[in-house]
Amino acid sequence: EERGGEEVEEAKEIEATTPEEPPEEPLDPYDFNAGVISSIIDKSNLQWITNRVHNTCKPLMGSGKPQWEKLPSLVAMMREMVNMIHALYFSSSKNNKDVATQLLRQLVYEWDFGETLLMLIKEFRPSRNTRQYFADVVEVTYTVLRLVKSFSDDNPNAQVLRKRRRTKHSKKKIEKEGEGENLAGSELEDLEEEQFEETNFNYDSYIRKFANFQVVAAYTWMIGKFKVNSQQTNHQTLKMLDLVSRKCDHLPLLFQTSVFRVFDRVLSDTEAEGKKEYKETVDFVRWVVREFFKLALQSPCLFAEVVTWTKSHGDAELIKNLYKPVEREKKQKKGRGDDDEYILKQQGKSGATWSDDDDLALREFFEQFSTKANAPQIIATLMDGHGAAAIAKRLNKLGLFMGGAVNGEWSEGEFDDDDQDEEEEKLYVHARRLRNKAPAALDW
Repeated sequence: EERGGEEVEEAKEIEATTPEEPPEEPLDPYDFNAGVISSIIDKSNLQWITNRVHNTCKPLMGSGKPQWEKLPSLVAMMREMVNMIHALYFSSSKNNKDVATQLLRQLVYEWDFGETLLMLIKEFRPSRNTRQYFADVVEVTYTVLRLVKSFSDDNPNAQVLRKRRRTKHSKKKIEKEGEGENLAGSELEDLEEEQFEETNFNYDSYIRKFANFQVVAAYTWMIGKFKVNSQQTNHQTLKMLDLVSRKCDHLPLLFQTSVFRVFDRVLSDTEAEGKKEYKETVDFVRWVVREFFKLALQSPCLFAEVVTWTKSHGDAELIKNLYKPVEREKKQKKGRGDDDEYILKQQGKSGATWSDDDDLALREFFEQFSTKANAPQIIATLMDGHGAAAIAKRLNKLGLFMGGAVNGEWSEGEFDDDDQDEEEEKLYVHARRLRNKAPAALDW
């Protein structure tokens, strides 16, 4: 008995000194081999599919036309990759989530993937692209936004590589032949170089890029197919429009005739009324229409806005605030002339500074309209805060010459806003002042 008691005590001492084994991970519903997946979906493959999609949609000059028929298979491949990362990231296995986190960190660091999604949405045309193709684009975009939102919340210090273009002034030596001698001299030459810097990834800043009339137009077209779409596609489409109207606070972007035509078909469809699978669609459409008429009751001028697209964030703010001017940061006494200048600045008539984001947007629009002789005027309608003359001047400075350029450069005088739009600006100033002082005067 004594010997047996000693053995029991010795066994307890051994048990006490033995380290406890870590608890087993719960079984994951997906039988993933994270190592195999990370070798298939890695940084190089994500970059490859991004470059293929971009070059297929917007080929380099001299390399042929866009090959729209090849995009569906490429976008379907993007969908499978993104869905796999999504399943890994929201897996109950820590190992799986670590692999997905590393992939997302690499994806966000060089954020070409996100910009490519925006390009696919803006380049969608019902006449050349199929409904199923755009359904895949909608799914990829929805999944990526959900992934990146969760990733940015879990990793607030995630970095993104930001491209900057800087202009350097350098002296270029030139030689001129004179009478019997060589005359040497120099002239200043502007050289543009690309620089990269790391900065924190800002999810809210990225989703504001979706507050765009081209995005709204494409997704509204998809809403018109709500009876043919799957319930998942309808939900993902509505989430984007909800993001634009609520999260980005740009509901006036949906106040347009073509949008309301689609909404009218939805609300007039008797089969959709009362059906559970269409309830989310009907409720959202009804909410947008009600919000429009609430604002229209306070300012009937809103009925004139539906004739054309609201293209700038500044205009969306003015409509949302019932045409009241945005409050100035510093309150100070100003004369009427200053008020006129301030009003025109809100409309984008005065000379504003150019940020890196403005230059990036200008380059994107230039690629789209470079062959048009009036490209600066077209781009001026799409960019907030810059007139046609300012855009022509900036295009020349960035070396973006093509199409309608004269002697290799855009003629800034041809797009002189002050001479061409003087009467229009006066009319705008008086109309805006009436809206501020006596809105009833413009009820007609």
